[in-house]
Amino acid sequence: MTGRTMRAIALETAHALGPVAHPVPEPGPGQLLLRVDACGVCGSDLHVFELGRMPVGTVFGHEFVGTVEAVGRPGDARVGERWVGWPLLGCRECDACRAGLLDQCRRPLRIGLGGSVGGYAEYTLVDVETSLRVPDSVDDTTAALTEPLSVALHGIRISSIRPGDRVLVAGAGCIGLMALQCVLLAGAADVTVIEPAPQRAEAARDFGATRVFTDVAAAREALAADPVDVAVECAGVPGTLQLCVDLVRRCGEVVGLGAVSEDTVRPSQWLMKEITLRMASETREAFPLALRLLETGRLTPAGMVSLRARLEDLPALFEDGARREVKIHAVPAL
Repeated sequence: MTGRTMRAIALETAHALGPVAHPVPEPGPGQLLLRVDACGVCGSDLHVFELGRMPVGTVFGHEFVGTVEAVGRPGDARVGERWVGWPLLGCRECDACRAGLLDQCRRPLRIGLGGSVGGYAEYTLVDVETSLRVPDSVDDTTAALTEPLSVALHGIRISSIRPGDRVLVAGAGCIGLMALQCVLLAGAADVTVIEPAPQRAEAARDFGATRVFTDVAAAREALAADPVDVAVECAGVPGTLQLCVDLVRRCGEVVGLGAVSEDTVRPSQWLMKEITLRMASETREAFPLALRLLETGRLTPAGMVSLRARLEDLPALFEDGARREVKIHAVPAL
């Protein structure tokens, strides 16, 4: 540690966040100390917060862009450059790390999820080998969406979606809206979105959904006689995975991007319809591609950021209101 302290928002108890003076970490070899410019509030942050499973002292935040403040190894980066961080630190001791595959570390410290201090702070550490320098043409709001875009992009890339397909996206939070854009980029001819929250439903329309349902019963009625080819589950709430199975055609596919701890499904229906299920998480492979798509303007998701908040606003937002927003960015400089 440097001996300095910084403003951060950390878990004070299992179910309460609060401001703390946290030590500023010191970058080791191959690491960068970033001054956080913007950090997204992810649905998984809210989910694990509600479950109360993170240790007290955890500083959340794994979707961030920051400016290099210090370099652990000369020549890796320049002070003043902007970087987006891949959200884990390799142990540098396991066989994967020794082979240079830090993103496949056997014992990683997950940034913002209990392993290393996350982006709900003024400073955070990243590994230079897995993170990316941000082009000057990409603004902070857009750059901070690189990590969630990479999650949705990976899921759509491994799916069976082909030009002309009819697709359902269940849930229009950040990942759902990212998936919607990726599905359209993949050539889907018709994209139905189910999203009960009015602000998120409107965002889905703005981002090009063919039709948006805020009521599940209405969506079931509309798709009963004309099911979709592929359904993408992005809500991460119990029952949505089964809903996707209900609304996809026989021999269709369901792609799971949402995170839910427990759920109930009807395997017999999956069997009789011969459904293919693909689950997708983050992958380092999609990270640079996501940033390239943002740099070239092929995808322009910055409009989904509906609130730029101070760090000090986060405890109240986590207690009430965060799920009503489309996407929140915490901006330490505010």
